[in-house]
Amino acid sequence: MFSFVQNRSLEAESAIDQLETKVGQLERVRQKQAKKLANLKEEFSQKDNEISIKKQSINNTIQALSSELKTTKAALDEVTKRERQVRLARSLLPFALLGKHDSPVDPVLFDKRSREC
Repeated sequence: MFSFVQNRSLEAESAIDQLETKVGQLERVRQKQAKKLANLKEEFSQKDNEISIKKQSINNTIQALSSELKTTKAALDEVTKRERQVRLARSLLPFALLGKHDSPVDPVLFDKRSREC
């Protein structure tokens, strides 16, 4: 009976040693995985920061382009307005130079048109 207990005790110690070895291996695997996870979190954080910076840069570029487009449109509108005024003045200039009063455009109307343009 004593040998049976001793045998069981040795088996139990062997099982404990195997379990301790396995626990040690699992602990090392857990530590490696924790390091990998920490590295991935850091990489994700860096990528997130890069994306935020790029997004802000893109938004700034869009705002600058929008502002430039508005300025260009306003300048184009002004040039178009002045072009109309010049065309009208050119069409009436011969009549003014010749002193003809039978102009197709009334001078009062001409004055109104040049202001509207």
